[in-house]
Amino acid sequence: MDTPAPQPARSRWWLRALLIGSLALNLLFIGLGVGAAMRFGGPEGHRPPPSVGSALYRAMPPQDRAAMREQIRKLRDEDRGEGRKADAERIAGVLRQTPFDADALGSLVRDQFTRQSKWFTGTQEAWLARVSAMSAEEREDYAERLLEAIEPKSKKHGWFDRD
Repeated sequence: MDTPAPQPARSRWWLRALLIGSLALNLLFIGLGVGAAMRFGGPEGHRPPPSVGSALYRAMPPQDRAAMREQIRKLRDEDRGEGRKADAERIAGVLRQTPFDADALGSLVRDQFTRQSKWFTGTQEAWLARVSAMSAEEREDYAERLLEAIEPKSKKHGWFDRD
């Protein structure tokens, strides 16, 4: 009596796709949970205080922040577009050169640093102009908001109790 040859298992591609999709969704939600815990302080609410620069900006009155954003946006827009692409192409060209010219690469990187430094200086000047235009009372209020922004907020969790 002949025994029938075993049939190869039918591939159920849709079942595999469903399992992969389920795994992807689970990983997405786990990532969102971990990211939220890191962003908003986790279960104990211990999160590092903001940088002084960030606190200086956040403590500004909303109308001053809006004006500063506009000034900073203009500075940023001056350094965008074709200039960046041309810089990247020049750097790539130097990286591909044989023999390698470290001095030429250093010069290009220094140019990048100079442009970034101009942006940072412009940002500081915009901030200083705003603070200089404040009255003594406004500066006092600003100083208080700055100190509040730097203090750790151990009792605040997530979206609750946020300013």
